Amino acid sequence: MKEQTAEEWLKEGNNCCKNNCYKDAIECYDRAIDLFLKKESFCCAKANASLKLNHQKKANEYYGKAVDLHYQYEYACAFKGAALNKLKCYEEAIKYYDEIVLLQNICEYPWNGKGNALCCLHRYEEAIECYDDAIRYQTDTIELGITEVDSYIDKGNVLCKLHRYKEAIECYEDAVDYRVINEIESYEDARSYRSVKNRKNYALRKLKLSQKTIESSNSLPQLDLPDCPF
Repeated sequence: MKEQTAEEWLKEGNNCCKNNCYKDAIECYDRAIDLFLKKESFCCAKANASLKLNHQKKANEYYGKAVDLHYQYEYACAFKGAALNKLKCYEEAIKYYDEIVLLQNICEYPWNGKGNALCCLHRYEEAIECYDDAIRYQTDTIELGITEVDSYIDKGNVLCKLHRYKEAIECYEDAVDYRVINEIESYEDARSYRSVKNRKNYALRKLKLSQKTIESSNSLPQLDLPDCPF
């Protein structure tokens, strides 16, 4: 029976995630990660050997393969981090996101995933720093289900938890602007747009309530506000 390739393990892991089988997905990602590392090491060794023989063209070919494998290895780590988040293994997920950051910190997805894990651990200030980095390195990462707007929304959610409603409103406005500029093309886009608008309205009501509390020492009447939608 033919052994599966790293790419096939990665694909199988993604399919497991789609079916909410996260433990099975993690096993697949582990297999993919091991194979990607072995193949990358092999390609680098072949490239170095080719250089010593003055076979520049062959060396460039193998270095190119190593770079491609390295890129796929990072994706496998990111997918595993996301699966660990789903299983509420937040500390372990953070380790995988940190691994990607050490390798390549100029993209959004490890920072956004790490921010979500920190948020679940109630380490909100650290989470905000991660979302800021995610926004700084904005790139749409469709393969991971992450787009620029997610970092704004996630940061806004954390700011609401900290009762920093004015800052949260700014994040939701950035998210709304993103949706308008990039057009609403699907039902999911429309639902996301409405969700952001609802969160912004929630933060506005909370901000007005907190301002009234500062202005008056009298007890305020109970308002029919929804639970924080997170």
